[in-house]
Amino acid sequence: MSTQDMALGTTTQRLLRQVALRQGLASLGRRCHLFALALAALYCVLLLVSRLLGLIPNWFDPLSLAAVPAAALALGLILHRRPTAAEAARRADAAAGTNDLFLTSSLLAGAPGEFKPIVLAQAEERAAKLAPSRVVPFRWEDKTAHVAAALIVLFVGARFLPQFDPFGHEQQRQEEAQRRRQLAETQKATELRMALLQKANPEAKTSEEARAAIEELKQAFNAMKPKDKQGNLRRLADAQKDLSELWKKRSEDRLKDAQGQGMDSQRLGAGQSQKAEQLKRQLQRGDPSGLKKELADMQEKANRMAQTGDPTERQKLGEELRQQLKGLSDFLGENASSKSLQEAIDRALEQLALGECNKELSKEAMKALQESLKLAGMESEALGQAMRDMQALEKGLSAAQLAKMLSQLKDLDGAGTQDLKDIADYEEFYKKMLAAAGSCPKHGPGCQGEGEG
Repeated sequence: MSTQDMALGTTTQRLLRQVALRQGLASLGRRCHLFALALAALYCVLLLVSRLLGLIPNWFDPLSLAAVPAAALALGLILHRRPTAAEAARRADAAAGTNDLFLTSSLLAGAPGEFKPIVLAQAEERAAKLAPSRVVPFRWEDKTAHVAAALIVLFVGARFLPQFDPFGHEQQRQEEAQRRRQLAETQKATELRMALLQKANPEAKTSEEARAAIEELKQAFNAMKPKDKQGNLRRLADAQKDLSELWKKRSEDRLKDAQGQGMDSQRLGAGQSQKAEQLKRQLQRGDPSGLKKELADMQEKANRMAQTGDPTERQKLGEELRQQLKGLSDFLGENASSKSLQEAIDRALEQLALGECNKELSKEAMKALQESLKLAGMESEALGQAMRDMQALEKGLSAAQLAKMLSQLKDLDGAGTQDLKDIADYEEFYKKMLAAAGSCPKHGPGCQGEGEG
């Protein structure tokens, strides 16, 4: 409490403080009222410009109206000034008609003088009879009605005023928004697929599922018992069934039988169908290195395209990249049934087109393109792994079939296969055992041909 407040009487102090508070609130209300009407008028102008001319984006939905009172309140609080004690005293004198009694008492409160007690006593007497609401009455009804009416008019306009687009600006904004959503969707799809592949470890020689199935078959071979023919066949049949089901699953990513027919001079950016044949032969061996090299070259072009400031160079790189992507897409369509790899290449083509048609999206689209090409490299690893899985599974199925044929000629003993490691070793072991037993691995018991054929 200030020295001045201590000198004033209690009733006078309370009156002037309440008057000052009500003055501040009334002032804040007036400011917010004026700001609300001004902002409502601005909102109305912008709404008309947006809906009738399409010159600015149409963000004027009914919920956006909340910005008008919120901004008015914020501006009112920021620009608000608290009334002084002298202003409160003048307002009290004006309401009570006391000819500056309260002002004089507030000024004399901290100063000496022989008339001071008399002035303060008179101020106390008049303050006891004066209500703060009489000094500063709140008249909010009309101002609130003005703001409410303005908001209702704006709500009707925002809700029902149709969109016109005489200059085509709104259509351009909608197309750009669609391209942004399209780019975001492709980025999300790339991220999700990349996360799945990272968990699956496509760089491993064979997948965990294939290794487990092959290991189960090896255990069935090693568990063969000479006097348990039915048990041996049951274990072989169970392991063979698992191998067969997994082989069918992996065959979804198999290479097609086509030998690269129709490869024109634009394929893979190389200009020769021989290159496509070489890539296919590598993939048949489960080797994706050639395909990854092509993708790495595309990534390098995409990186240069993102960094160059020369429009001519950018256009040239974009055309080269498009030709390579289309060539790779055609190659995969003719030679491989890898849906995931095809989708990654298609997304890269889509992102390249988005980057070229919109300068604002260019940087983001180039980054997304590089991510899609990186994903395509991982997909090529997965395709190579699928090929290696199929080769291992085929050897396992062959070994199981040979073991079944051999079990018809003699009792099988798992002791003979305990030292074998690779499934190809098992296959070769049973081929030799069949040959030694006088049976042809291709045609079965009773074949009269020479050797294994």
